[in-house]
Amino acid sequence: MMKKTVISSILLLFAVFVFSQENTNKITELKELDISMYPVPKEGFSLYTIQLEPKQNEANFQIELYAEKIEEVDCNKYQLLGEFIKHNLEGWGYSYYEFNSNGDIMGTRMACPNSSKHEEFVKSSVILVRYNSNIPIVVYLPNKMSLKYKIWERNEVEFEAKQQ
Repeated sequence: MMKKTVISSILLLFAVFVFSQENTNKITELKELDISMYPVPKEGFSLYTIQLEPKQNEANFQIELYAEKIEEVDCNKYQLLGEFIKHNLEGWGYSYYEFNSNGDIMGTRMACPNSSKHEEFVKSSVILVRYNSNIPIVVYLPNKMSLKYKIWERNEVEFEAKQQ
């Protein structure tokens, strides 16, 4: 009984060691991505990067990007006005994105029963970007805005539309 416990403990420790080494290597790989070829941010802009972990079948994934900023709002629904523009990095074949916005927001115009205002993140419209763990996603945003993203996975189930 004691031998089984000792052997089980040794196997468990070995598995933990191997798993931690794999995760350490992944983190190291992500840190080694080079962004030096990308332009320096224009005045009034900040540079954001997203470095994705490798996945099997990366074609089944997409990244949803959106900008946001804190605004004082009421009960209405608001959206940050602006546009993501895709640029090509000359000589590299890479892309980067720039969010052009003067910071204006638009919203619904419902009457709010309680006219109190509060601070809230107001999001822009989204852009979908191909998942690619080999190169970073590089985005330039106006200062005082932040970049958020979601990872979307394609459903393997296909549906057929009904012909009319």
